[in-house]
Amino acid sequence: MRRVRYFLLALLVAILAALAGGYYWLHSGNPDALRKIVLQQCVPHQQ
Repeated sequence: MRRVRYFLLALLVAILAALAGGYYWLHSGNPDALRKIVLQQCVPHQQ
């Protein structure tokens, strides 16, 4: 019975982690932020 309980707990934790990761991925800020920084600040004489 303890194995089933541990398995269900691990499954619940995995599902919650997947949901949290999916929410973070969908609601993250600007996906092109790094590209924008590189093109504006790191490339010399970029127009």
